[in-house]
Amino acid sequence: MSTVRKRIGLRGSCRLACLLFGLQAVYASAAEPEASTVVTFGDSWSDAGTYGFIFGTTPGSSWSQLFARRYGDDQTAYLYSDGEHIKRVMGGLNYAEGGSRVTISGDGPDRIPLSVTAQLDAHLAAHHGFDPSQTVIVWIGINDISKPFQKNSSEFDAVEQRAFTTGEGLSSAAYARAESRIRKAAREEGALVGRMLSAGARRIVVLNNIDDGITPFQPGLTKDGLKIATRLTNAYNAELALSLPKDGRVLPFDVDALVKGEAERVEGRQFAHIHEDGCANHDYSCGPEHYAAPDADQTYLFAGWGHLTRHGREFIAAAVERAVEKQWP
Repeated sequence: MSTVRKRIGLRGSCRLACLLFGLQAVYASAAEPEASTVVTFGDSWSDAGTYGFIFGTTPGSSWSQLFARRYGDDQTAYLYSDGEHIKRVMGGLNYAEGGSRVTISGDGPDRIPLSVTAQLDAHLAAHHGFDPSQTVIVWIGINDISKPFQKNSSEFDAVEQRAFTTGEGLSSAAYARAESRIRKAAREEGALVGRMLSAGARRIVVLNNIDDGITPFQPGLTKDGLKIATRLTNAYNAELALSLPKDGRVLPFDVDALVKGEAERVEGRQFAHIHEDGCANHDYSCGPEHYAAPDADQTYLFAGWGHLTRHGREFIAAAVERAVEKQWP
């Protein structure tokens, strides 16, 4: 595993939650300007190469870059980092960084990875707001959800981390503390979307989080540990659905339901492998020489500890595009 990958951490990866997320009524104004550039905030699921690589299978672009390209926008990363220091600010409009959380940045000298709060601050400092024609993408929260499972976490001790990972001996107090923090992060995400509206954004797409229990996202996870991850993901998604501004300029996109629908499909499924890892090198990114199968970038959905394959990224970009075109025709 590379030094950069060690520094940035593991990921930058309920029926009621899905229902609440999908039922938020949002209607577009006939006077909406035609979409131009795409501004992205988030973590490794959307990262456009902050650390010099794309998470999941390579070659390929992040799903956000694929989405932006559909509107003629060649989206690039805001900065380049070695995982600890900011080496160069490149000025692109994709601020997503692997390992990012909602409000908590890294504790290194340059605070890498920057939280979405810090990402938004950087955008507003450089551009003073949003152009009405821009589409803003927000996909964050999975690193807040997965924090209790991560080793060397300052928020949970080693005994608690093992209990979350294995499902054995998890105290109700530890679980309640984790869920409380996760729900708080979801509310903070809702508040950040409110800030974006106040800064002039008129098209904001907010993705909830894919069930962290669908695929192993770190070594040592058991089936019981994955069930706990599912509960925590559901808690975040439910809280986010309640916290987002009910505003026609905000489009909640239920990517969790999209992926679960694909997993439950009996016929016509786009992916032969949903629950397995398309990378065989136990890293967050892999090229063809380390695919789990020669066609893993097309037949697997996940690769690199819960990240997305090239086909997975294309799948999500196309689905979000359909939702955006329906919302803002």
